[in-house]
Amino acid sequence: LTQRLKDAESTAEFSERQVISLQKSLERLEDELEKCREQNAKMKLDVDQWVTDLESL
Repeated sequence: LTQRLKDAESTAEFSERQVISLQKSLERLEDELEKCREQNAKMKLDVDQWVTDLESL
């Protein structure tokens, strides 16, 4: 019974570390996604401006 408790505690500790690691990865990916969205919005504005410039030629 004592060994089963130790095994369960070890599994729980490992799982907690995994959760923390996954949360950090998720935060990093969310930050990266936001940066990509901002870059996409800027590129869209640039393309729209180029189209406007070309239409005025």
